[in-house]
Amino acid sequence: TYTNEDGVVTTFNAKRATVADNNDGTYTITDDSGTAITIDTNETITTVADVVAGHLIATYTNEDGVAVAIDETITSITDEGDGKITFHDENGGTTTVLKADITDNADGTYTFTNADGSDVTITTNGLAITNVIAGHKIATVTEADGTAVDINETITTVADVVAGHLIATYTNENGVAVAIDETITSISQNTATGVITYTNENAVNQTANVVSTDANNDITVGTDGGAYFVSPVKAMGKVNADGTTARVPYNATVTRIAVGRYRITFTNAMPDAHYVIQLTLRDSAGAGNDDYDISYNTQRTASFIVEVGDNDNGGNNRANRDLEFMFTVLDY
Repeated sequence: TYTNEDGVVTTFNAKRATVADNNDGTYTITDDSGTAITIDTNETITTVADVVAGHLIATYTNEDGVAVAIDETITSITDEGDGKITFHDENGGTTTVLKADITDNADGTYTFTNADGSDVTITTNGLAITNVIAGHKIATVTEADGTAVDINETITTVADVVAGHLIATYTNENGVAVAIDETITSISQNTATGVITYTNENAVNQTANVVSTDANNDITVGTDGGAYFVSPVKAMGKVNADGTTARVPYNATVTRIAVGRYRITFTNAMPDAHYVIQLTLRDSAGAGNDDYDISYNTQRTASFIVEVGDNDNGGNNRANRDLEFMFTVLDY
């Protein structure tokens, strides 16, 4: 059995085999059946590249017995003695930086060495803490001589706290929670009388009247408590001679049904037929018209009739004429 450098195992019958040296690092083994196997005993020669000069850390010997030094690069730091430090890198380059130092003198003082080499002494002796108050501890200061002083904060309070509607909670330095309330006021109205009542923070009531209680006041209280006025005027309008209107009549329409005869129809019917009708006739300006008058008839809850005519001073029956007039209907 033969095992080469790669760990490959070859087994042959040595009793009936021959071995021939090929003089090139290989061997031919022929077994008794005439089968030949060539074995290569040559090995690879390794090399090490990019070798640098420096500090020796190892030596490598290759397959031919050649030794190669393994070095690491060298850097250094130099104190220039003037407050500067110079760093020397692997490529021979330099970098200079300023330095500073502080030394504890173990007596409550410290020596600080500036970058230019000058010294400054700092003393912590004689530190005095005044105006120390009692309260909630937030820190402790230890002086150079070892004396410890507590640093406290005041405890705040909230005064004049009132009962009411909670709007915030304040927690002081001791963890005490205080409710912050706002006062409560209210306003209400009596819908039967219309009176408005305001209740202030001290539970004192103040009232305001929506409707005056004076005698002969035509304004009353509505179902919602507000002021309510019922006007006695239920309908009105100004009617042209031809029955048209320059403005829409209030709560009524007008229809000319014949010469000098007009029907006034209510938009909203009256509760009864006992309402008051006021009629006004425009001046006829005389010419051919000497005794005009205006009247109403057929008074009903939904309408009434207006007639305009010339009575001819009573000498003849009235003859109806078209003429401008105005009407007002009242109810109470």
